[in-house]
Amino acid sequence: MRRLFVADNSALSNSLGGPNPTLTTQALATRLAERIFQRYFGGTPWVTKESPTTSTDDRVTVAVRQRGL
Repeated sequence: MRRLFVADNSALSNSLGGPNPTLTTQALATRLAERIFQRYFGGTPWVTKESPTTSTDDRVTVAVRQRGL
């Protein structure tokens, strides 16, 4: 089917993401979104130009560390 894109864990046929493939799935989805944006909308890539950011607020990390989790 034209323009059908898979950006979830079903694209990982041999568990390359490890026991918790969340970050691998996020990276795959981000890369696919960038490629779609470039190809079909004439956009410029942004992933290679920016620094990676965390998906959680620093306050959450501090609170988790304080609880010893």
